[in-house]
Amino acid sequence: MKIVLFVPSFNVGGVEKVMILLANQFVSNHYEVAIIAKNEGALCSLLDERVRVIDMGKRRIRNSFFFLKWVLEKEHFDCLISATEFCNFIAIFVCKFLAVRPHLIIMQHSYFNIETKGLGLHGKIVPLLIRLLYRDADFVVVVSDGVKRMLSSMRVPSTKIIRIYNPVDIKSVQLSSSECDKDSWMEGIKYLVYVGRLEKVKNVIFLLRAYSLFCKKSDYKLLIVGDGSEKKYLEKETERLKLSDKIYFIGDQTNPYPYIKHSSLLILPSLSESFGLVVVEALALGVTVISTPTAGVLEIDGDNGCIYFTKSFEDENELCSIMQYALEHPLDKTKLLDHALLFDHSVIMNEYVRLIQSF
Repeated sequence: MKIVLFVPSFNVGGVEKVMILLANQFVSNHYEVAIIAKNEGALCSLLDERVRVIDMGKRRIRNSFFFLKWVLEKEHFDCLISATEFCNFIAIFVCKFLAVRPHLIIMQHSYFNIETKGLGLHGKIVPLLIRLLYRDADFVVVVSDGVKRMLSSMRVPSTKIIRIYNPVDIKSVQLSSSECDKDSWMEGIKYLVYVGRLEKVKNVIFLLRAYSLFCKKSDYKLLIVGDGSEKKYLEKETERLKLSDKIYFIGDQTNPYPYIKHSSLLILPSLSESFGLVVVEALALGVTVISTPTAGVLEIDGDNGCIYFTKSFEDENELCSIMQYALEHPLDKTKLLDHALLFDHSVIMNEYVRLIQSF
């Protein structure tokens, strides 16, 4: 079987990491695999050399209709898997114009009830297109039951929605965490860490303000790993709080795992998480996690007591208190690893293989 995956690029991001892992695992399962993307981004190095890259060049996703149609007509793939909404929309449109179309699996990684608030016209168009187009895919893979419920409420046929959790290569995460990527100035420093996009939905401002209370009683530093449109605003807020000597912004990292492994806590203050890939990665490294009560992270924990949760998305005093408590009561590392193994790629890939073989 010939499988092709369609994703914007290999830039650092959760969706991109999952698609690369899927491509690598499919090729290890003896499928012929290609991936259509802009051949750029820090994650290129993670792609198995047996996976063929079909470079989109400088094309934007919105302008990729004719390129994708040309590739699919030329190559005759059996299955097309796309991720991110605009890739999904283009893939569905293209398949409508093919004489012989591949089986189409689209992936939904995000919510729209929260993440599109304040996006104006864009925030209205995307949900509308989901309602109109997603029913034309063979299957829609969602990364949590919460996203499944959301799509069902948007009139996507429930028979087409398949929940498959994001796969994590636990062994690779653990091996990568031992690489010497951590900066020399980090040696001997006790710190807390946030890893993720610096966007409004990630609610990092909540973490900064809670940390400003926390650091009055503690000498732990705060490491911010990631990039995004909110970065300058967060840096200015750090200056306003007079915390520039305590909070470090180090940007996107191809390998964030040494930073996670040596942290005392990983904190995820998001307003919305459809899954929370970094949470599973932290659990795999035995790191205690604090999270806001987003549906995705609550689902990861599943009442197993492997994650500390706040009750609020904005109570800085509460988050500060939980940070202090979690440092004094770190969760058992063996328990965290055992729970992370539920999401290991060796388990999750069986679900993808069964889905592919159902065609």
